[in-house]
Parts: sequence; C-alpha cells; structure tokens
Amino acid sequence: MPLPEPQKSITTQINDLDRRLAALLAERTRLLTRAATARQEKRKPLSDPEQERRIWFEWDKAAKRLGLEPRMLRKTVALLNGMAYAKVGARQGPSMDFLLTPKRNAVDIDAAAPLSVDHLLLITTVAAASGQAMQLSPVALNDRTVELVKALNQAGAALSWEQESLSSRAGATLAFEDKAIFAGDHEYTIYLLLALGLGHAGRCRFSGGADLKLLDLGRLSDILSALGARLAPLTPHTPGLPARLESGGRMASSLRLPEDCPPAFAAALATAAWTYPEGLSLQYDADSPVADALADAALVLTMCGIPFKSSPGSFSVPHAEPTVPVAPSLPMDRLISASVLAMPRFINGRARLVGPWPAALPMFQQAQRLLGSVGLDLAIDSTAASVTVLPWPERLCLTAPDMTLAPLALVLAAAAPGGANLDCGSDDIFLSQAIEFLEACGKPHSVEGSLIRMDHGFDREHSIRIWSAPSVEFALAAALLAFVRPGIRLANPGVLTAHWPSFWNLYNRLGTPVRSLLPQHKEPEHEPEQKPRRRIRIE
Repeated sequence: MPLPEPQKSITTQINDLDRRLAALLAERTRLLTRAATARQEKRKPLSDPEQERRIWFEWDKAAKRLGLEPRMLRKTVALLNGMAYAKVGARQGPSMDFLLTPKRNAVDIDAAAPLSVDHLLLITTVAAASGQAMQLSPVALNDRTVELVKALNQAGAALSWEQESLSSRAGATLAFEDKAIFAGDHEYTIYLLLALGLGHAGRCRFSGGADLKLLDLGRLSDILSALGARLAPLTPHTPGLPARLESGGRMASSLRLPEDCPPAFAAALATAAWTYPEGLSLQYDADSPVADALADAALVLTMCGIPFKSSPGSFSVPHAEPTVPVAPSLPMDRLISASVLAMPRFINGRARLVGPWPAALPMFQQAQRLLGSVGLDLAIDSTAASVTVLPWPERLCLTAPDMTLAPLALVLAAAAPGGANLDCGSDDIFLSQAIEFLEACGKPHSVEGSLIRMDHGFDREHSIRIWSAPSVEFALAAALLAFVRPGIRLANPGVLTAHWPSFWNLYNRLGTPVRSLLPQHKEPEHEPEQKPRRRIRIE
C-alpha cells in the first residue's frame, strides 16, 4: 500500500499558487502591452476606456461570485493594467541595452548649474497664478517642467519656453471652472494644479497619463474636504485620474496634515495658500518629511514677497499679493549638482558649478554632508560651489539620505577603495533596489538587517547583467559608478533623459573641458554667397 503524500504547508501551497500567478500575470501584461503599443503607434492614448470597462466587468462578476472585496480589487486591477502601460516603449533585450563605458580622463567641469526643478515648478506656479512677468535661465527643460507649463496654459496662463529658458508674460488670468486639463505623468504637477484649483469655485476635470491613473488620490480626501472641495473619480476602477475637482465650499483657515500626506502636496498647498480668502495654516509632526518640502516652499515665498510664519510643526501663509522677481535667482538643482560635484571622486579632476547653493536648506545640508563624508571638500560662496578631492576614508561608513541622494550614497560606497558600510535605515524598498543593483554589477556585499557591507573592488569574473533603473536617481548613480566599473548595462536610459535631457550628450564629452551642462546649440550654418552666373553667348 503506497504511503500517503505528506501534506504541504500553507506557505508551500501559497508559493505554488504564486508561481502560477506570476506566469499568468506575465502573459496578461504581454497581451495588454501589445494592445497599448498598437494604440500608441496610432498616436492614441495608451489606455482604452472601453477595453478597461470590459476588463473590469469580468473582474466584478468574479468578485461577486467569489466574495472578494470590490474596492481593493479595483486597485489591484488598476495596478495590473499599469504594469502593462509602463512597459510600452521600454527598450528590452540584450541587443537594446545601453552600455556604460565613459571616458576615464579626469573631469574638468566649470559651468552654470541648471536651476532646481522643484523650486522652478513652485515659482512658475506663483507667476502663473499672479499673472506677473518672469524669465528663468538656465533651465533643464525636462518632462516635468514642460508638463506643468502646458497644464497651466490650459488654465489661462501665458507661459512659454525656448531652448534653456522659461518665461511668463504679464497680464494672464487663471480660470479653472469648466476646464479640462491634462496633468501629464508626474504627481507634483497634479498636486500644484489641485492646490491652485481649490481657490477657484466651480468644477474642473483633470486627466493624466498612466502614472497618474495609478496615483492614490483618495488619501487627499480629508484635506480637500476641510478646504471646501471634493475630488470625484471619473472611472471607478482607477485610484487616480481622471477625476473632477468640485471646489468653492467653506475653506478652513487651519488644518492638520495627516501622517500620509504627500510632502509635495504640502508644498503645493503652502505655495498656493496666498490665493485663498483667509490664507492657510498647516500643522504637522515636526519630524515629518513634510518639513523639508515646506522649506522649499518657504524659499519661493520669500523670493515673491509673500509673508509666512514657520515653526517646528507649523507653517502659516496669509492671503497676500506676491511680487514675483522678473529674473529670480533660484538654487541649483540638488540631484544634478550633487552628482556633478561627486564626479571627481570617481575619476579625479575638478568640478565647479555657478549658481546659488542654499546651504541653509536641510536637503542641501544633506548633500554637503554626503560629499564631505567621502573626502570631497565642498567650498561654497555667493556665486558658486566647487569641490577639492581629498583622500578616501580608510573604511567608509554612510547612512543613506533621502531617496534623492540615497542612490548616490550607494555608488559612492561601492566605489570606495577600502570598502564601505551603508545603513539604509527603515526604507525596505531602497534596500531591495540597492541589493538588486549591486548584484547586477558584480559588487561583493553582504546584508545584515538594514546594513549593506561592501568589500573593496568588484568581481571581474561576474557577468554584468542588464539592469533597469527604478528611478532617475538610480540611473544617474549607475552612470557615475561606470567610471570605476565600466560595462554596466542600463536597459532604460530614457528615464534619465526625462529629468536631464542633455545628460548623455554631456556624459560622452566628459573627457574634454565642460563649460555647459545644457544642450549645445549649433550656430545656424549659412551657405557662402554665390556669385551671379554670367551668360556666355556662343556664336
């Protein structure tokens, strides 16, 4: 008599189901990606509302039959659809990866730093809302900037851009009532639009790309309700856009931000609060990430002459009339400037960036501490920031800063000749992304809780595999590490171009002196003036 098979544990049964689910999800993603790609090639939106309606109809039937919770299932379906939309246009396959093999000459950079993208978005919002003239340069005109400009223009702003400058024409007036505005793909854009829309009575419809369809805007509902508004989703199975903003109710003049309030939305509220009838006072936990975002808003409010009061856990802005500088002096972009100033640490040389480095801002203080901890002496004056290369510490010990600088800290630790420890803190997502990256490029390491221990050097026998950067910060960090670990294979170089359009052009000319971090525009070529033809008469 055969012995009965041992009963599988619950964990083993779940693992068996997950393997089958993963295979089914891969096939579902492949099919939906194919459909979305076909629509993109015809210059149509990635998502088809009718297709999504039919897909949800089947899920809804199954939910009722199997007793599943419909609200959570809608979010799950939206995420599954988003997996497919995110793959559209992605470059895949071993023959399509981007091989990072930069020149290894010492860098020589002395150039104007591109302006901070976040501060640029905030002051552009103030200029558009106040209808005042402004011109900014040099600007890295990336996707986020252009999306906000287009969206504000749909609401009546008079913004324009050309090459590396952005300007606002005086006299324009914003109006949101009965408008249909496309917010693009970045959450900062929709937060700024919502914050401005709160000060206008009426209804306004916002739509967006695949990323904003998946953005959970439901967590803003309590804040919007306190400010006399409601955001109504227009498709029941997506947590984000499209949605209709209904505003004009009684606005509270003071509110406490919940723990899960996105820092970017807090900055947007503070930036738009001067347009509200009674202004707005925000309360929050003093150690919340909201504090750093509000420091960005404070800098812009100060530039525009908008009064505010700030103390730990509190930020208040009254109703006011701004005075936007015609040519504001914005700080340099933190991600770009910290990465450029870190370049000599990887390959020697010199780097100097012209522009304001606001040493009083907490996020710039983090960048300064990071550079100093790896042996880069940062010199700051009123016009520029530059670094002097000092010896590496014998054994580098770093703590990952916020997500903007954490990937840079990771690759600085990976490049340290004496080995390094990197404490990732409580950010499990960054920890898993960091481990995946180190494994892809053959960096010996071990993990103890949140601590990554790295030995010196790289495993040269390790076959570098294709790696897809989860963010622009990781893509930029990978490009820097390629100075000491050539051959990193980046599957999605476009994620970096979307933030810094001229980066790869700059990267390819780092072996020569660099005097501009922006695109190099050729002078128009003029054909030599031709002499008039002579007629020769032949008898």
